[in-house]
Amino acid sequence: MKKVIPSILFLFLAFQGFSQTRLSSSRQSSFYTYIYKISDTDAKRFYEKELDEIGDGTLTKPVDSFKTDD
Repeated sequence: MKKVIPSILFLFLAFQGFSQTRLSSSRQSSFYTYIYKISDTDAKRFYEKELDEIGDGTLTKPVDSFKTDD
C-alpha cells in the first residue's frame, strides 16, 4: 500500500502536466488597436522615458479603435 499511493500520485501529476496548453502558441496581442488622446506633457514624458513607465491613470479613455487582425 505504501508504494501504491506514491505511484498513483506520480501518475496524476504526470497527466496534469500534459493537460496544460502551451503559452508560446497562444495569442499575445489584441485583435484591435486602440487610440488614446494624451496631453503634450505625457507625450514628452513617453518620448523621453521607457514605455514601461506609463501609469495606469494615463491611458484610461480610448478615443477610437480599429481591427488589426483576424
